[in-house]
Amino acid sequence: GNRRTDDEIEDMIENGFPGTFSFSIMVDVEKARQAANFIEERHQEITNLENSIKQLHSMFADLAILVATQGEMIDNIEYNVTQATNFVGKATDDIVQTAVIAAKLRKKKAIVCVILTVVIVVLIIIFVTYFSIQNKIFGK
Repeated sequence: GNRRTDDEIEDMIENGFPGTFSFSIMVDVEKARQAANFIEERHQEITNLENSIKQLHSMFADLAILVATQGEMIDNIEYNVTQATNFVGKATDDIVQTAVIAAKLRKKKAIVCVILTVVIVVLIIIFVTYFSIQNKIFGK
């Protein structure tokens, strides 16, 4: 504003220019009020900005917790997928081994059936021969 020296202020008061002096003071007071209002508005804006930053910080903290939790879940899922892959691989090996064993078992069953058939045929031949010899010897 208008800066007055002490001599100018004394001169205005002595010469009867109180209106000019009062007007100058009123202008300075109004400028001070405007500056105070501006400062209060800026302070409120800074407070709002501070609150927004606090909320943003809270959101990032929550996000960090979620990421950590999701990371653990993803690790668990990855472990379970690996386990499932291992189990499927073992099951495939077991199925192949079972097929080989089943083929061997069928072959052994066939051999046992052939042997049993041969034994039964031999027994029948023995019994038929025995009874036909018995009939010839005893004449029946």
